[in-house]
Amino acid sequence: MVLQIKTSLLLVDDDPLVIEALGHYFAAAEDMEIVAVAENGKAALQQLERHDVDAVIADIHMPEMDGTTLLRKLNELPNPPVFIAMTAMDNDETLREVLSNKAAAYILKSSKPAYILDTVREAVRGGTVVAPQPLTRLFQQMPGWSDNDTQSPSAISASEHHISPAQAQILDLVCEGKSNEEIAKSTHYAPGTVKKYVSSLLTEFHAKSRLELAVKALKAGYGK
Repeated sequence: MVLQIKTSLLLVDDDPLVIEALGHYFAAAEDMEIVAVAENGKAALQQLERHDVDAVIADIHMPEMDGTTLLRKLNELPNPPVFIAMTAMDNDETLREVLSNKAAAYILKSSKPAYILDTVREAVRGGTVVAPQPLTRLFQQMPGWSDNDTQSPSAISASEHHISPAQAQILDLVCEGKSNEEIAKSTHYAPGTVKKYVSSLLTEFHAKSRLELAVKALKAGYGK
């Protein structure tokens, strides 16, 4: 019998109800386990002195030490765990600060349980996940972005990319912030097939991450 190695998690939130809800979500996942919880960033650092974890799932707005300060502290470690930001107070300033400090994911507390679980899996594998609503705002703030300007150089550049209809379908879902698991369920492709498509799209668009791929694809006219 082969024992499955589970992804170890540290949950950080000052709301006990959020911790309880997340506990139920991850208890249903066979590939992940919660090894510690903390009510703020300061307590989280203390927990990390006792536990080695693969990922930290933290609220942004907390007393004593907030999530962004915790993220900066984690980045000082030689081998920091993956950081997944969760917030109920989504705003542009928080989004930019979290992403600029190398968070692997930025999602909303209102996200469905399956989306939260898939986000953690994607982040631990090295991906970057941003919830669809803030991701759209992020694109709209980029220089040259315009939903109405269909003849812009960025939109015209879509013709420079030679991708199949299947790849275009996958790309649209990547632009929506979907994880590989969600894309597989939506398209009925095998997870391995989705992974290969995403890999080929990363190469085609010269992107180093899913987030960069989505940015380049949307500016090229895909995903709209």
